[in-house]
Order: sequence, then structure tokens, then C-alpha cells
Amino acid sequence: MRRPFSYRAFGNFSAALILTGLVWVTPATSGYYPVFAYWNNTVTPYSLSISAAASAVVSTCIPVTVNLLGTAGTAANAQSTTSVALTVNNGTGTFYSNAGCSTTATTVSISSGSSTGTVYFSSPTANQLLTLVTTATGLVSDTSDIATTAAANHLTILGETTTGVNHCTQYQVARLDTNAIFVAAATAVTVNLTQNKAAVFYSNSTCATTTTSVSIPAYQTSGTFYIKDGTNQNVTLTATDAASTLSSDTHAVTVATTQHWWNASWTKRIRIDISNLDQSTTHTNTPVLILLDSTKISYAVPQSAAQDIRFVASDDSTALSYEIENWDTTGTSYVWVKLASIPSSAATYIFMYYGNAGAADGQSSTGTFSDYWGTWHFQQSPAATAPQFRDSTSNVHHGTATGGPGTVASPIYKGIDLNADNDVIDMGTDLSTVLGVTSTLSAWIKTTQVGDNTMWLAPGITGVEEAGGGNDIFFGWIDASGYIGITAGNGAAAKSNFVVNDGNWRYVTITRSATTGAVQFYVNGVQNGTGTSETGNKTQPFQQIGIIADTGGTPQELDAYLDELRISNSVVSAARIRADYKYMVGTNLFYNTAE
Repeated sequence: MRRPFSYRAFGNFSAALILTGLVWVTPATSGYYPVFAYWNNTVTPYSLSISAAASAVVSTCIPVTVNLLGTAGTAANAQSTTSVALTVNNGTGTFYSNAGCSTTATTVSISSGSSTGTVYFSSPTANQLLTLVTTATGLVSDTSDIATTAAANHLTILGETTTGVNHCTQYQVARLDTNAIFVAAATAVTVNLTQNKAAVFYSNSTCATTTTSVSIPAYQTSGTFYIKDGTNQNVTLTATDAASTLSSDTHAVTVATTQHWWNASWTKRIRIDISNLDQSTTHTNTPVLILLDSTKISYAVPQSAAQDIRFVASDDSTALSYEIENWDTTGTSYVWVKLASIPSSAATYIFMYYGNAGAADGQSSTGTFSDYWGTWHFQQSPAATAPQFRDSTSNVHHGTATGGPGTVASPIYKGIDLNADNDVIDMGTDLSTVLGVTSTLSAWIKTTQVGDNTMWLAPGITGVEEAGGGNDIFFGWIDASGYIGITAGNGAAAKSNFVVNDGNWRYVTITRSATTGAVQFYVNGVQNGTGTSETGNKTQPFQQIGIIADTGGTPQELDAYLDELRISNSVVSAARIRADYKYMVGTNLFYNTAE
């Protein structure tokens, strides 16, 4: 691009005009001269972005897109051919360079002048929660979570069981496999819709266009439809696969005389469907992360800091505890909501109400995370007044930044950057009272730090070495191969089956029973390693996150990013660990149109 303007040179000298790295030299004589200024509008690549379907049917070939982004998150063309390395974490799967998935690939090239590359993926093993990882020299890496599923075999309808006369109500119809995991298959499915009374189906949120079917698009798990009924009655909705491949589903709806509304002072609401169809366990007091952006909510309606948002159970009566981790009217907002009960092998829903200019802030972090000994989101600034890192439970184990840790973008808004240069979080309380006994620790972690096979010389999340004794514990230490482990006293080490130091985010959970010594490791909600530690309680005091303290030596500090640290004073069940993860990353949530 060029723009003309006049430049006047005074006297006999040369002038240089510099715009974005270009130099234009004007004549060395007096007078006015036209000058054309050139500048470069190219966005420099800063990070990678990987996108794929939420799930992949076993042994099918799905496309995966890798993009280059600038610092503002917009597309950025490669300035030279960029090679992006591809890896699969937490299970079995392979990348391919062709749509038939016959030629394996470990990289994808993005050509100069382009911002996008396409690769393909397939896995031979069902019922996995995998992480697809992209890395490239000089660029911030990115990951995408994907579930591997069996072929879809049935449909399910998600939505309200009660609506009002002449109210336009949204529903989802999804395809699931035998394990009730949502399936994003390579082909679209046409679903025929029928009902047994006077309800009418529609394709849009204003109920203006009637329909008798809905499509579940290729590589999508669900399709959306709406109903409206002018009669107070009970209606049964039926969804049937037009190709007769997937078994049908029915959904009973009571059409009441008036649409129930929790409180007339709130003008808007969004229904959020929450599925637990894939687990035969009822989850109680479970925090669920609600992710909002301008595609789901008009930020102009709620108050500026969302003081007026409220969450209500499916009975449209019971208010739910919630905590706003971050409210961003120009981007993504993060809100945690506690559900008292998520039924087994079923789906439920909640309402988010908003639009009340006079409402006071109603959030309660302590009510939201009541089942934990401690919960830290790490969204606060390390430079704020100590203690900076607030514990969201009523136990008020607030953490103090020591040594100057930084703030980083993380899978859930912001996390902390511990640089192994005296950066630790002092919890202000003795952690041996919980982590030295039967307990569970979970956190998002990202590191490339090389560990050590001697635990008292290794970096780790927390713990203590008692010099010359055995009343100690090493919780989340990293060995020389990158595996994460736990050692109690002078007993044998228990280690994970996965490495944590490959520079990628993963959600790690470690449980230990002081009674039996049993240790279990989970990555992204799936068990991936077991072992046995020394039994008994370990009571040597320690109180810092980011270092394994040493009563007689110089410990190695952790060089890692951490986020969403949770500690429980019990062995959390495998079912709950899976639920915590899936309700943290949003794979089992559906957001309906605001009404």
C-alpha cells in the first residue's frame, strides 16, 4: 500500500523517512517533493491454533485444521514455509497427510503467504480422551481435546420437560455411541421429528419457519430445533433417523398455561443443557464451568460486571451458587456454577437469568466449591496486595506470591508462571495436614523442565524432604524421563504412565490413600497409571506450591505454568475425576438461544 504526501527539504542535505522498516531518501536540494510512503500491513504469526471435531469415530479419518494467528488472535500469513510438529497425548492416534488416512504424518506445512494447513487424524481405539498438540519454532503451541468413540447407534433429545403455551422453546437432538458419548461422525444425519398432540416444530428461534426434520451436520454432535404448542397438554416428541440407522428417542414435555419464569425482575435467560449420559454415576455438589461470549449472550443486557446474573436449577425455583472467575464483555467470560445433583445416565439443565439493572452481586465462591479443602484459580495479579491468590473455599487458605511469579494465559483464563527463580506460592498453612494424609491434588500443568530420578533433587508441585528421616512426602515430583510421581517417606516411588514435560497443557490428578498406600494418576480425567507408596501419615510441615521443601538441603524449584489447583482431603473417585474434567472443558454442555 502507498500513500502520497508532500515533504519539504530545507537546505542542502538528505532526509530519510522511515516507515515500518522502509527508508525513502529525498533529493538533497530545497523545495517540495512528492513522497510515497510504503508500509507493511502483514500480521506477524505469533501462535498456532488447532481445530478438529469434538469426537472421532474409531478408525475413521477426520480433517484437522492448523492456523497461524497474530497477537490479536486474527489470521496471520506465514512469511516463509512453516513446519508444524504434530503429536498425540494421553492415548493412541495417528496423523495423516491425506484424506484417506493412508500416509502418516508428524508435521504439517503452512506455505508462505498462507495461514492454514490441513492434516487428518484417526484412532483405532474407542473411549479415549486425547489431546492433539501442535508446536512450531518461535510460535506459541496449541492443543485440541478430542474423544474417540464407537460408531453412533442412537439419538437423544435434550431440553426442557416443561414449557408454556405458545412459547418458542429450543431443543437439541444428538447422536451417541454405546457408551453414551456424543459422536461427531463424518456424515450428516437427517432426523425426522414427530409429536402426538398439537405441537409444531420450527427451524428458527422465533418459531417463524415450520419444519418436520432437523440435520445433524457432518463433524457435529447435534442439531437444533424448536417447538411451540398453543394448547395446555402433555406432548411426546419423537426423533427418528431418516436412514433408520440410529435408534430413535422420545422426550416428554408438559405444556403449561403460562411459561414459568423464576423472577419477573430479570428480563432474559439462557437454558444450558448438561449431559451425564456417558456416566452411570450421580455427581453431587459439582462445579460446572460456564463459558460465555458474544455468540451466546448480548453483553449489553447484563450489568457491566454481571452483578445481575443468577443461576437456577431445572425446577426454575432453586437458586444455585456461582463464582465469576472473569467477566469480559469483549471476549470470553468464565463462570463456575455448582449443581447439587447431576443425575446418572441422564441429562439435566439449568437457567442463567440476567437483565436486572437494580440487582446486587449474588455470587458465592465458598458456596460453589464447598466440596474441596482448597481451590485456587490463580486469575489474580501476583503484583496485587498479598495474599494474592484467593482460595475459593470457606477454608480461606489464600496464597501469597513469593519471588515474583508471572501471569500466563491458560486453558481456563489465567494461570501462574513459576520460573524456578525463587517463584513459589506460600499457602500460609501447613499442607502436610492434607497432602501428608489421604488426599487428592489436581491442577493444569505445562512444563519442559528436566527432572531428576532422585526425588529430593527433583522439581515438583509440592511436598517436603526430611533430611535424615522418613516423615516426608514428595507430591508431584518429576523424574529424569518426565514422568510425574509421588513418594511417601523412604518407600518406593509411584509414577504416572505419561510424561508432563513436553511443553503442553494437561489436567493432572493424583490421589493417595495413607491407609493402603495406593496411588492413582489421571490425565484429562482418565486414569493413566497406578502405584503404591509407603503407608501412613507424613507430618513434616510444608506450605509452598512450586517447590519440594528440604529441611537440610537446597531443593530444586518447579519451572512450570499452573492453573486451577484443587486439593481434597479424600481419595476422589475415578467417576468424579472424569466429571470434573468434562465439566471444566465444556464437552457435555449445550447453550440454547436467549429468551
